[in-house]
Amino acid sequence: MKLSFEYGQGLMDATLPDTTDVFIPGETVQDPPFLPNIEAATREAIEHPMGMKRLGEQVNADSKVVIIFPDRVKGGFQADSHRKVSIPILIEECAKAGVSDRNIKLICSNGLHRKNTKEEIRSILGDDIFNRFWDLGNITNHDSEDWDNLVDLGYEEQYNARVIMNKEVYDADAAILVGHALGNPYGGYS
Repeated sequence: MKLSFEYGQGLMDATLPDTTDVFIPGETVQDPPFLPNIEAATREAIEHPMGMKRLGEQVNADSKVVIIFPDRVKGGFQADSHRKVSIPILIEECAKAGVSDRNIKLICSNGLHRKNTKEEIRSILGDDIFNRFWDLGNITNHDSEDWDNLVDLGYEEQYNARVIMNKEVYDADAAILVGHALGNPYGGYS
């Protein structure tokens, strides 16, 4: 059987055994439930967090805020991606509390992946957020090899590992991690 499937930003053709099980949401299996209004649901969640104060009550005009977002490997370039929906709402919440754009830093959490290019970051964040923060120098890639911007928090015995983190995240008054649960063919969920 010949099959074309989504791969990267295009399609890949494959020839598979006729006994291959093919699952196509909406065709061979029922579509999972979805949010009819992603932005409204995201805003509701941000404005009413579970077990903590609203973001606007945690920051003020003097606060340094860092928003950490996944790199291009996690996909999500469409207009209703989790980054493009949640980050503007988070920034709006900070602005309402008096936090200036100069005090908001966006860090691409690329881990040990290569750094994302300027255009890749633009495609992840969207033009409005990118244009608002790029020229301020407030969008950057995490650099796991820049020891001047890493903090060693010590040794974790259970996992036999050092705990090291980004210094700007460590020093922030509020660090907000934007992410999602996504099936990963190489490692379960990421």
